[in-house]
Amino acid sequence: MRTNKVGAFVLGCIVCINIAVLFTGCSDKKFDRDKWYYGDGIEFPLRDEMLDDLLKNHQLKGLKYPKIVGLLHRPQGKDSLSIYYEVTLNIDKKTHVISHKDLVFYFNKDSVVTDYKVVERK
Repeated sequence: MRTNKVGAFVLGCIVCINIAVLFTGCSDKKFDRDKWYYGDGIEFPLRDEMLDDLLKNHQLKGLKYPKIVGLLHRPQGKDSLSIYYEVTLNIDKKTHVISHKDLVFYFNKDSVVTDYKVVERK
């Protein structure tokens, strides 16, 4: 009788661990160009979930400006040698503190990506 209880306990633990792994593995989604673009122009609710996959599995350094725009659509902002894509935007209605996360690309004079980084600001 005791063996059955131990076996059931072990089986239950294995099932719980598998469920936990399944749910934690689902938090990061594969990059999808159309889902990256989804939003209202101010907030893009799906970008943060895809950011890790984009950075890990896509060669971004060395791409020219038109290729980046072809991959990620138009940026939310730019200056002469950089562009950025808003990943998250949070506004606290009580304190009016704004925090956001941006993906910033840096270009050389030939419009080639030389570097990129994720910048979080508060």
